[in-house]
Amino acid sequence: MEEHQRWSSLPDDIVFKIISHLNFPKDQFVITISTTIFSIKQLYGSDRNAYNVYEPCCWTIFDNLFNLFTSPVIATFYLSLHASFYKQPLCWPIIDTWAKRLRARNIRHFTIKKFGGYRFLKPVWLPSIFRMHSLLSLTLYFHFKEISWTDQLSMVLLPNLKKLHLVSSNYGLLEELISRCPSLEDLFLTLSHDPPNILISITSKKLKRLYINLELVSSFILLDAPILEHFRYVAGSVLSMQMLDSILNVKSLALRAEDYQRQPLKFYNSPKKTVFPNLSHLTLSLPFGVYQKIFDEQLLCCPNLKVLKLHLSGPTNMILNDDVKFELVEQVKRLEVYMTDGEFSNQLLNLLTWLIKSAKVLEKLLLSSHHLRPDYKEFKNLAKSQVYETLFECVESTSHCQIEFLGDYKLD
Repeated sequence: MEEHQRWSSLPDDIVFKIISHLNFPKDQFVITISTTIFSIKQLYGSDRNAYNVYEPCCWTIFDNLFNLFTSPVIATFYLSLHASFYKQPLCWPIIDTWAKRLRARNIRHFTIKKFGGYRFLKPVWLPSIFRMHSLLSLTLYFHFKEISWTDQLSMVLLPNLKKLHLVSSNYGLLEELISRCPSLEDLFLTLSHDPPNILISITSKKLKRLYINLELVSSFILLDAPILEHFRYVAGSVLSMQMLDSILNVKSLALRAEDYQRQPLKFYNSPKKTVFPNLSHLTLSLPFGVYQKIFDEQLLCCPNLKVLKLHLSGPTNMILNDDVKFELVEQVKRLEVYMTDGEFSNQLLNLLTWLIKSAKVLEKLLLSSHHLRPDYKEFKNLAKSQVYETLFECVESTSHCQIEFLGDYKLD
């Protein structure tokens, strides 16, 4: 009788009893085992001191579980542990051995995640993970070791991979790896710890969804993805107009740029009006200085835009020309404005009324506020009644749209 037939025919309570005899803190883990799934997930609220004594033997226990319960038809592998577990000497050789076994069993989905301290673990290279030809999705939360492209990358085999989620600092490996995933449709990248002003090139002919998080990184992104539909870009202090010019056919776009190091956002290449003919959903979370530039120079043109989300943070210090209509919102049907730690001042009220007056076919305005500081007092510059009255009068005289208030702006 085959191995998977022996244990899969056992009642669940028997399997549970077998696992309950293992010597590790089972109340801190969620273990899922079936003929198609093998998953070990540690609870995020786990107390490190409670499992320190078990760390040396945990990988041996995990390995025994894997060897006993993985079946020839397993489709999904999922591992999520505290970062300290991945520092154990047994960790990576065992995971590499698992990947070899899963490759022979036509695995479809493979995930390794970490949480807790040690944000940047020691870089590793597990060649077997990148040679699972049957993979459809791959998620890895660790950094890749510098390797020999000739000896190692030539053996990468991911012909069917459609979704790739990476945290990486090896950009040479990143570009080459993406080029060896010809079926890739979804790409999620978190990039960190790079030399300044490095160029990262991403080429993928079938890519439809792309998410890039640069955080503290000041890299330049060069894109060649002709059928890209959805793009989300999070950066620290760089916004390249050349990059935007390469994604003009997207249907949804989210741009977030925050000056984490108190540096002003920089435009690379000369800012000019950029036309997105197919864009229907746009989300912006930018410093007020960038909003001011976009508003003043009408930098974004989206003739088919239906949903616009604006995230504002801090004092609203923009100066608006009330006589100029904002073309970006002319066809918008749903407008959402989110405030974080900002006053509901005359400036913010002027901004909202200006947007409402510019939106000719607006059907819904959603206004939300959230404060990170519990002692922050909202509406200290304006009375709520004055805000509501002004907005309702503006709506009555222009778009006749519905208004919804959330958070601190919620109606009493």
